[in-house]
Amino acid sequence: MRIFPVIDILNGSAVHAVGGHRQLYRPVQSVITDSSEPCRLLRAMQKRLRIAHCYVADIDAIQGRPLHREVLAEMKRTDVALTVDCGIQAHSDIEPLLELGIDRIVVGSETVCGPDVIRGLSNSGHAARLVFSIDMRDGALLTPYAAWRELSALEVALQVAEFGITQFIVLDLAAIGTGRGVPSLALCRELRSHIPRAGIIAGGGVRTLSDLCRLEEAGADGALVATAFHNGSLTAEDLRRFEP
Repeated sequence: MRIFPVIDILNGSAVHAVGGHRQLYRPVQSVITDSSEPCRLLRAMQKRLRIAHCYVADIDAIQGRPLHREVLAEMKRTDVALTVDCGIQAHSDIEPLLELGIDRIVVGSETVCGPDVIRGLSNSGHAARLVFSIDMRDGALLTPYAAWRELSALEVALQVAEFGITQFIVLDLAAIGTGRGVPSLALCRELRSHIPRAGIIAGGGVRTLSDLCRLEEAGADGALVATAFHNGSLTAEDLRRFEP
């Protein structure tokens, strides 16, 4: 299983995300580095944790502000593979990320304007680089598309898979940064059962090695981790248990 350290960017700083309440996010405080500058944090993670990949959420862009293009470009100059969520709404939104050479592009249910956009993205030839994020709050799907509000998260994922996108993130914003454990185990199991070929990454609430083990048992291929690295409850040695 792959462990993806997370860097959330808000107002140009790497922030500590808690419960999805973005107005309350503050610059991250970490045992890894005393800097909250995103590129310095990434390089410190690379050195201390020996990471090969990282999940980056440009929260400013997700909320409709300009993309942190220069920051992402500098982060891309490391040899860390980047999976980036910048609030994709339409096909044109992926072009800047393609130009930057971003490795994986997240299309989140929270922002994308429905299945027609996803179908178009898939048909454009970039399906292999796309990851669909099932964005939830306390288990309820977040989406601007009215028809999806009548469906379960699993039903939406099955619809997306029909378009050839089989990489998924299962993310419950209410659990992020809370250290209360992972609430998405059941959905991971359902996805694995219904889409055996799916790549599944789960995020929100990871505290310890036991949480990672439970995710792996539930069928997840990866996990998003932030707070547990910053407070030292997960270490480079722990990461190596999953990625030797």
